[in-house]
Amino acid sequence: MLLDLLDQLVDSCLQFGRQRQERQRPLFNDFVEPVYQLYQKVHEQYLENFKEYRATLTEGGAFASKTEELCGRLNRDYRFSPEQQAKVIPFMELTRQQMTSYVRDDQLIGFISDIRSYLSRAFTEVCGTQYTGGTLRVMSPVFRNSLSGLLRKIVGESTLPEGAKQAAAARILDGIVNELQQGFEAVTKRYLTLRAQTAA
Repeated sequence: MLLDLLDQLVDSCLQFGRQRQERQRPLFNDFVEPVYQLYQKVHEQYLENFKEYRATLTEGGAFASKTEELCGRLNRDYRFSPEQQAKVIPFMELTRQQMTSYVRDDQLIGFISDIRSYLSRAFTEVCGTQYTGGTLRVMSPVFRNSLSGLLRKIVGESTLPEGAKQAAAARILDGIVNELQQGFEAVTKRYLTLRAQTAA
């Protein structure tokens, strides 16, 4: 579900660039509004996933087995297909200079850049990817993502009781959610500014 939404979001942004010469209708209606609606769905799905992840780690059972259960789910939830990677990489590599070649509005550029920043954080910490210098690595079999690595590190802390391990894991999950929420608020602020400009 989430990967499908992410795919649609990235594809919409890339499609906007490809069809810039053909656009006749206002940018807000053609691009900003539908992309923001998709972006909202992506964020809501992250929040729903993290609510379920937290429940997995805090319900009854040994913390180590619950962690492995969650790491298995992370591996399934965020495994990009080669086709999805082929879209994500060009979007993440889109530079401000490239954006200014087809749009002049600083708020619109900021809107796109803030979505990229949100996704960069999500891909690094949540989706099991590392994006650096044009490389999106998603298939590494060992500690595929930062979240899995951190959770497994907590499992290995032999001096911590089960309750403390659960609390530490919950703090990690909550910290990622807080960062994604901050990113969501930044994009929403850009969206509201662009909407106000259109209404003026």
